[in-house]
Amino acid sequence: MRYLFYIIGIIAAVTIVVFGYTLKKPKAPPEDAAIIINNRVITKKELEKIQQYSLPYIENQQELINSVITRELLIQEAKKAGIDREEAFRRSIQNFYEQSLIKNLLDRKFSSINIEITEDEIKAMIEAQNKRLLLRIGRYPTLREAEQADIDSITPKTVSFRKLAEPVQYRLIPLKEGKRIGPFRLDSDFVVIKIERIEEIPGLRISEKKAEEIRDRLRDIKRNIMIEEWIDRLRSEARVIVNPGR
Repeated sequence: MRYLFYIIGIIAAVTIVVFGYTLKKPKAPPEDAAIIINNRVITKKELEKIQQYSLPYIENQQELINSVITRELLIQEAKKAGIDREEAFRRSIQNFYEQSLIKNLLDRKFSSINIEITEDEIKAMIEAQNKRLLLRIGRYPTLREAEQADIDSITPKTVSFRKLAEPVQYRLIPLKEGKRIGPFRLDSDFVVIKIERIEEIPGLRISEKKAEEIRDRLRDIKRNIMIEEWIDRLRSEARVIVNPGR
């Protein structure tokens, strides 16, 4: 087998010598070529796509071409160095790919959600800003534990409505003594809350400008809650096995 490779090598060498002048002659560029960088051909259609998705600071065609040339030369140099075959590089590409997938999915989901904020919600949120609450709050690692929890056995604590996490604020309005909410996911736990008493903090006023900010906040809070509930549905409908070998 080694002898066969040796013969093939001699034939190839002779072929190069005989037809060397044709190999030195540059190949005619493709008709649709826009830029040729060493052996890399960038077509006009490809350049148009690059221009379509180029960053806004690229102001003109010449600047675009210069950036494409620089980028391609750096890519070629990186390949010569073998970086594209390194495990760390492949892992970084995988992570970037997965993060891009998730980002695009969430962007589409966010844009598909139609958020409506009622005047009653805005009014209830404004009125709650100057309230102090006596709450029973239970946090549990699983949904099952939260559903079976005896919330009345938990010692109540006093907290300002303003200091509560925004998803909790939204779920509590309108405020009403005896109201119970949950279980709902908050960070990695499931939470159940009961309002025991509502007190007013004197001297606190909400300006009109603040009221507009509350409208915007409510929209963001409601959207985030809907996304979290959607993710929880995905989890509940999925077949997930942790440590299946144990």
